[in-house]
Amino acid sequence: FYLGAKKPTQPTRRRYGSFKIPNRTKKLNIICLIYKKVCFFWNVHSYIYLCNVNKKDDIYKAALTLLVEQGEQSSSMKLVAKHAKCGIGTMYNYFTSKDELISELYVKLKTELFVAILEGHNPNLPVKEQFTKAWIQAIVYAVNNPTEYKYIDMFAHSSKISKQAEEKINKLIYPIVEIYERGKREGIIKNFDTANLIFFTTGGITGSILNKSDISKKEIKAIIMMAWDAIKS
Repeated sequence: FYLGAKKPTQPTRRRYGSFKIPNRTKKLNIICLIYKKVCFFWNVHSYIYLCNVNKKDDIYKAALTLLVEQGEQSSSMKLVAKHAKCGIGTMYNYFTSKDELISELYVKLKTELFVAILEGHNPNLPVKEQFTKAWIQAIVYAVNNPTEYKYIDMFAHSSKISKQAEEKINKLIYPIVEIYERGKREGIIKNFDTANLIFFTTGGITGSILNKSDISKKEIKAIIMMAWDAIKS
């Protein structure tokens, strides 16, 4: 008996099977369930993303090896897919054609090369010092990554490389171009077309180091000095 007072309201309970769960507990359970689902889908999507990234890397690695060892004509998309251990459909999800694969791989490797060349680059140093340091780092990259460097050399002047790829590479090479341009302005480097000077230097150095698995620091310096002597005024 409550002597006329209003009977206290009891917490509403909902039945779930043989259990009675208060509203507050139910809300907490729903929040926890939503949180678990969000975490689940986040992890799934993260896993899928990582798988996709890894699969693209597998395709790049397979293409690099095949194209360098067997040549462009003998390296079909089907063969690349087989070596990358993925379906041909997966290949075409990433690349619409073999030419696109060749171009994108070329840009990827060329970017890695220029990251190595320009590490610690200081445009305020004397021209000869900039030239020497950049080419030392280029040679070190070539010696440490012979397959990648051979690929770059193979497709350096290939029609397979798209205009979009060439535009990206031209942006990367600008600091190197500026070394030659400054050298010309200061009368240190021959006043020839800069692109031809770079091609000449690259060709001479590449010819000296390509297929060499072991090269001493003394040899590297000697090669670079020969290249410098060829273009200096």
